[in-house]
Amino acid sequence: MQKNEFNKSNTCILVIDDDEVNLDIMCDMLAQLNVTNVVVAGDGRKGMDKFSRMLCETDFVIVDIYMPETDGIEFLSDLAKRGYKGGIMIVSGVNIETLALSRQIAVENGLNVVATLIKPITLAQLGMVLGIDATTAAPK
Repeated sequence: MQKNEFNKSNTCILVIDDDEVNLDIMCDMLAQLNVTNVVVAGDGRKGMDKFSRMLCETDFVIVDIYMPETDGIEFLSDLAKRGYKGGIMIVSGVNIETLALSRQIAVENGLNVVATLIKPITLAQLGMVLGIDATTAAPK
């Protein structure tokens, strides 16, 4: 995992997960890290639609692997075709081998994968990936 430095107030993050509870938790953690420019989608197809229409430049994408309609691998393939250069965190509740394969596919397609994490992820992990000190996070 490499460290990134994001300007929290201007950072624009797209979070894609088919589980609404996971989306809510991720948004809560991002808010605790003072990242407020967050767009969410329930699958890869909706995520690509929102990515295409975002008013801000997407700095970072957090994407689940297994989702209905369009899964995370298909979404990442579409991102690669668009030449996306921002950071990517791949998350999933599956085993580490599946995450490693997902990372390999994404990197081979020219994407900047900065982390692959098994769900549930912690505030400290999210902060570390984004380069934000989670110990100074706003209380929930």
